[in-house]
Amino acid sequence: MDFLTDIGKKITETAKTVTRKSEDIVEITKLNLTIGSDEDKIKRMFYEIGSELYKNYLEDRSFGEYFDAKCGEIKEMEANIARIKERILTLKGSKACKACNAVVDIEVNYCPNCGAKVETPVVLEPEAEEEASAAEEKTE
Repeated sequence: MDFLTDIGKKITETAKTVTRKSEDIVEITKLNLTIGSDEDKIKRMFYEIGSELYKNYLEDRSFGEYFDAKCGEIKEMEANIARIKERILTLKGSKACKACNAVVDIEVNYCPNCGAKVETPVVLEPEAEEEASAAEEKTE
């Protein structure tokens, strides 16, 4: 009978150990989720800080050479993205209304969405655009 009692005690102890380990794993998982949530909040805060800094940069406020240089790089990338989007629209036979961002046919002169005059953009071929950009840099 002592043998069965010993087995019973060992089973009970093992069950308690497994339960503690399971509880620990659940707690570790919860803690890791909390860490992940807080890290996501930090990333959003960094994004908000950066966005606010960039908005201020666009209003001609300076935060030092480093930030001004980074904001300048962002501004150049945004301009490049806008040129690429115009090029894509032109290739599709479309253009965008500057007033409401509606995409309209290249032949349309007034936006059917808001009524604003829609100018047909002059989109250079990629090679000509690079040459114009290089010439612009030389004049600066």
